[in-house]
Amino acid sequence: LNADLWDDVRKLSSCDLRTLAHQTWFSPEREFQYFTVGLLEREIFRMYEDDSSSTADLALKTLNFVKVFIEHPSSWWDTVDALSPNVVGVLVQKYPDELLPEMDKWNVSSCFWLSRTSIIYQLSYKKDTDADRLFRYCLKVADEQEFFIRKAIGWALRQYYRTDPKAVRSFVLKHKNKLSSLSVKEALKHDK
Repeated sequence: LNADLWDDVRKLSSCDLRTLAHQTWFSPEREFQYFTVGLLEREIFRMYEDDSSSTADLALKTLNFVKVFIEHPSSWWDTVDALSPNVVGVLVQKYPDELLPEMDKWNVSSCFWLSRTSIIYQLSYKKDTDADRLFRYCLKVADEQEFFIRKAIGWALRQYYRTDPKAVRSFVLKHKNKLSSLSVKEALKHDK
């Protein structure tokens, strides 16, 4: 989108930003969801800047605001995969004490998009990845039959492999019988 539009968006109040995000996400045309993703990526920390709640409350409000979009029936892998590292991951990195317990809940959620998000939110963390948490989350849902979960496990492990190939290789080999063949294949895609 053009710079003039984003200049106008920057002038909106927090309340108006939230309204705009809802109106665009819930529009019948799917393309509006992409706009919402871009809006959240650019303005996530402004969504509740008009709120005088505690930091913990603000972090949870903001995460729950995004959660509505992730678990909505119109969500699909493309929007979830953008929101996970670029919005949820950024929030969790800024407010780990407040939001990591939420990621624990999302990991075992009956909504597989939330579970997928819990696995891939650290994609861009590199050396800051909490490997123990990533591995734990992968194991908790390893028996899941849902393609998007199996693929997420492999993708998250493959991404972390770029930072610590030895740890990922060791984890995958140790748990090869628990992980799906798709997860193993994706995780070790770059293993020589």
